[in-house]
Amino acid sequence: MYKHAEKSNEKKNQLLANTFSQKQNSVKSPFELVDNRPEAIQMQKFQEIANNHSQKNSLQLMNNRPEAVAQRKMQNMMKKSSQVSQLKDIQHKINEKTSVKTIQKHTSNEVIQRKLVFTDDKSEETSLSSIFQAVLQVKYGATERAAAYLANQAKSSKTYTFANWQTAVNDANDHMSPTKRFLRSRTRNAKKKSKPRTQRFLYDLQSKKNYGFDDPDIDIGRLKGSFRQGWGGQPFWSSKQEDYDGAVVKSDYDSLIMEVRNDKKHSEQTIAEDILAWIDDGTEPKGYSDRMLRTMSTFVQLTQIIEPHKKRFPGTDKWARASFTRILNGESSFKIEFNRKKGNFIPARAKTAGSAYGGQQSMRAFFELEKKKSDPEDWEDIGSKGIQETLDELSDSSDEEN
Repeated sequence: MYKHAEKSNEKKNQLLANTFSQKQNSVKSPFELVDNRPEAIQMQKFQEIANNHSQKNSLQLMNNRPEAVAQRKMQNMMKKSSQVSQLKDIQHKINEKTSVKTIQKHTSNEVIQRKLVFTDDKSEETSLSSIFQAVLQVKYGATERAAAYLANQAKSSKTYTFANWQTAVNDANDHMSPTKRFLRSRTRNAKKKSKPRTQRFLYDLQSKKNYGFDDPDIDIGRLKGSFRQGWGGQPFWSSKQEDYDGAVVKSDYDSLIMEVRNDKKHSEQTIAEDILAWIDDGTEPKGYSDRMLRTMSTFVQLTQIIEPHKKRFPGTDKWARASFTRILNGESSFKIEFNRKKGNFIPARAKTAGSAYGGQQSMRAFFELEKKKSDPEDWEDIGSKGIQETLDELSDSSDEEN
């Protein structure tokens, strides 16, 4: 009897507990028992963090689902397709006279022949200039520089016309080619150093040293050296080891390249950056050995004072800065730019290193300039894509160079 009654009571209690639990779930109790024990509060915080982490992971998994990734790719493709479509639409408008009338309705009366429109509104003018350049590149094969050159002419004159736009683009491509831009730089710097728009530390030194031999000593901080007039009127440069705390470094370009490559503390990009800072701002490199300081100083003096001397090739200092810039940007290396056999910086070339011609002959050969008596009758082709890429780093004029 005892056992049976005990079981019966257990069933009743269980039924009551279930009923109470169901009511609790359906109707909120007017009072709740709160567990304020520290360990309970800490456990609740852990549970909230776990729940948040679970939701975050769930969202991340959703974003990384194949269908979500495919959707993002599709959106990017649609965006690119829209840009291409807009460019094709621009080209279509250029070809259609009816489109020109539509364009004219939304702009002022200043219309350039061949549907080129500019207004007094600066923002709209900039936008139309970009459209103009895109059309010249897509439809007529203009290079980026040539398109910008024609756009600047159109912008300054407001009404800019050509009977044949293809001829205009061909002329602009030639005018803005890397070789033509360097030759213009050479002409500007032949008799007097061109002054850049932004102040350059070495400008005054170049103005004094590049045009004669009456003041051949170089002594500004760690830039120490001198040059003399040698065979053929060429400037020959040298430096003293006592000026660099006894450090000895050969002054030919190949030896300088080896010194750069042997510096395990600094990357070539860092070294190029510090050389450019020395040239532009006068900031002397820090944290280098005396040997590397002499190497960097030699690079600066050779490329910025000796190579662009009027008895060699004025304007090549700008070419060397383009080489340093490409190294800084990770697009090239000191060996590619300055090696004496086939470096992109042509003035560095030397027959003793296996080059077809010395630096000066190589320059005349590359630019097809008037030959000297010592030059061969037939030039060997020394052009390369690398040379063009380095020259393309040059701006059109010293005033534009930063």
